[in-house]
Amino acid sequence: MYKGVKERLCCIVTALCLFFSVSGTALADGEEVPTERLEAGEDAAWTLHELGLMSGMSQEADGTPNFGLELSVDRASAVTMLVRVLGGEKEAKAMNYLHPFQDSTGWMSPYVGYAYAHGITSGTSTPGSTVMTFSPTAPLTANEFLTWILRALGYVNVDWRDPRPLADQVGLAYPEGEGYYRADMAVTALSALDCAAADGTVLRKRLIESGAIPVSSLTPDVTGGATDPFGPVDPFDPAEDTGASNAAYPGASGFTPGPAAPYTAEVTLASLADLPTALAGAARGHAERIRVRLPGGDGSALALSLADEAEVITDMCDAVSLTVLETGADTVDVGVSYSDAARVMALTESRLASPDQETVALYNAAVRALLSAALPGDDTFSVVLGIHDYILEHSTYGAPFADAGNAAGPLLSGGGDSEGYARAFRLLCYMAGIDCVLIRGAVLAPTGILEDRTWNKVCVDGAWYNVDLSSDDTGIAKYNYFLVSDAAIATDHIPNPDRPLWPNAPWDYAVG
Repeated sequence: MYKGVKERLCCIVTALCLFFSVSGTALADGEEVPTERLEAGEDAAWTLHELGLMSGMSQEADGTPNFGLELSVDRASAVTMLVRVLGGEKEAKAMNYLHPFQDSTGWMSPYVGYAYAHGITSGTSTPGSTVMTFSPTAPLTANEFLTWILRALGYVNVDWRDPRPLADQVGLAYPEGEGYYRADMAVTALSALDCAAADGTVLRKRLIESGAIPVSSLTPDVTGGATDPFGPVDPFDPAEDTGASNAAYPGASGFTPGPAAPYTAEVTLASLADLPTALAGAARGHAERIRVRLPGGDGSALALSLADEAEVITDMCDAVSLTVLETGADTVDVGVSYSDAARVMALTESRLASPDQETVALYNAAVRALLSAALPGDDTFSVVLGIHDYILEHSTYGAPFADAGNAAGPLLSGGGDSEGYARAFRLLCYMAGIDCVLIRGAVLAPTGILEDRTWNKVCVDGAWYNVDLSSDDTGIAKYNYFLVSDAAIATDHIPNPDRPLWPNAPWDYAVG
């Protein structure tokens, strides 16, 4: 299982201190560090070194560490080193988190994306700007570093323009003068050891309990030479990066974020009866525009049939609406709009020309959910079970959440209706490389009334099964509607009839 976000934050101070031990691209400032700040930084650095949390950038001729205290760091190098010492480099490269910053491409993109996805940085763009920036070559400032630490400690709504009042309240130390150097960062990191995280825990105690700081290292007779609890960290070398791909989950394998041409499809019908299946099949490829051709037919009749069959077609794919764009002699061009989950799928397929921030946020939320729900390489049953349990544990069914009928409801807002649950389940299965579809119909409520319901069918070990997360959501993860047959779910579920792309589920899944 991948290490969770909470576990990473539990060792955040260790990570922040190790931040100064990694060599990277550093910028020497034109002005010298004030003597008193350099001396304070040296004292802090040696204290961290004696705790085994700071080993220096290099060694002097006499074997003592060189902490590089007079140097400053650009934002790209800073976030890269921070991600590495947080233990997130493999995750950053494997999952290839998206971010909206157009000035942070190439080798730095996975690291910036990781920090963006985990809420450590939100960039440097002005509100309302159409061009999002991270400013990778700009020097890291005191306010930025304080903001990063406070966010990593779990504090929300940190005022990045002036985080110092909250830093004062929490107990973080920082310089009053101009500039911000490694000496200042050492002082800030050392002060963080005795700061309380947002949940009220004292970080020094948490670090001792986690084994990051040995209890004996806090006694007066401590000497230097403690080993790095996370092991050696290699110096950063941009030449090592040849591009990241999401190898962890087949659904996004080889995915490189960036604009792509919209996907256009064309289908040819043998008869009007083939319209629902053919159009739904093309929409499952997330085409934004589909040309439907009926040789020898009438384009106007095609358009009328499309209107009559629109609900059937959208039931069988991820489309939410169809629009006739153009009618020809024997053709009709159809514009397709998709659910939020389908836009993420189109993005990973390089079929979405201009991803919006909502799509980026949902992609990252889906990746985070998979990291928590399942281990890449697990058998399909275990991954599907993990996804099922993750959604139920992190969502509330039926409440009036924002985006309740979309995947963003359960994955970003904390809850939703049956359609939101089903879309979230399908998206996570897709990202894990598992076939899954939405099933629409009705369920017989305890009151005896039929209510609209959306659920899923998922393919496990070559066979299809029904999964209804909303029926399983009773406060504790239940499995009455998990991997069941059509016959079993038919006791109270009625799928909409005549949906030819829906697969059959002839039996219940046999566990064991």
